[in-house]
Amino acid sequence: LGPGAVTEADLGVIHFVTRQEGSPEAVGDVVEQMAAVGPEQATPDLLNRAIAAGEGAVQRDDWGELVRVTHGLVMLERRGGENAHHRGIGIALRRMLPRTSLERVAKLAARGNQRTEAVQVLRRMGVDGTEVLLSHMVECEDAAERRAYFNAVKEMTEGGDLLLNMLTHDQWFVLRNVAVLCGELQVEKAVHPLSKLMSHDDERVRRAAAGALARIGGTPAYEPLRRAFQDSVPGVRLEAARNLDSRRNRGLVMALALIADQEKVPDVQAEMFLALGRLSTTDALAALKKAAEPGGRLLRRKPVSIRLAAIAGLHAAGPAAASHLKEFLEDGDESVRTAVARALQTLWE
Repeated sequence: LGPGAVTEADLGVIHFVTRQEGSPEAVGDVVEQMAAVGPEQATPDLLNRAIAAGEGAVQRDDWGELVRVTHGLVMLERRGGENAHHRGIGIALRRMLPRTSLERVAKLAARGNQRTEAVQVLRRMGVDGTEVLLSHMVECEDAAERRAYFNAVKEMTEGGDLLLNMLTHDQWFVLRNVAVLCGELQVEKAVHPLSKLMSHDDERVRRAAAGALARIGGTPAYEPLRRAFQDSVPGVRLEAARNLDSRRNRGLVMALALIADQEKVPDVQAEMFLALGRLSTTDALAALKKAAEPGGRLLRRKPVSIRLAAIAGLHAAGPAAASHLKEFLEDGDESVRTAVARALQTLWE
């Protein structure tokens, strides 16, 4: 656990034995004692008592108490500095937290009143902690609980490569969940495997991959995003537009403007206009202004709904779009004039 971690034999100082100190009262005592000292005072006797208390908690299936003890050790170690790794404490944690126990601690990271403590313990356990959280997250059927595991994984500092490996999983829901996580964490290394998922047979996977690519952005994501914007399923196109990061996708403006102009599904087109507004480049604003214009006479006039969606896109651009919006204050359509006036009133909010 951590740089320079050693085995019990290497350390040769602490002889770990299970002592009859595993009662709930003993847990409280040892946690209180650990809270009162620094890592330099983590004597073999104190660590032995902590291990005995932790093993007693496991025997009673009291996983909350195990979290109390292991979290106490993590905090004791941390008092030596944010990146401190005490060899004896590392060995004690490894003794108390085999894979089976880590899995139970991971459950407490998603529910109950010890989430913060459980997450800190799992983070200290490095890749192993990340792995058990990911395992629970991808297999979880309850959306709220999956989100809780999701949030816990975001707190981890090791194990990023595990995510990339899981983007080749066979089950669609695993791919979906991991793709969403890669997007929220903006894992740039995930762009290539995510781009492959844009050819997946299951639209739920493509939708998650499209949203993730839009969040991550950057030049390597442009080509798969163009495919996402032209996917046969409206929901995939919608997800790509809705999540488009305004800072990292400005190179997509012209392609998105052309695709938005040809989009036939009103909700998707409106979301694309909003994405152009967030991008807020000169070309994006020009495309939105053109989309907001009434068009030709009679049969060539645009539906008002398209014009209003473009006005909403200009509003999303903020003050940079003020001059374009003002050009529609005297528009011939009352609903357009009303939308423009309202947009100008809130443009600087």
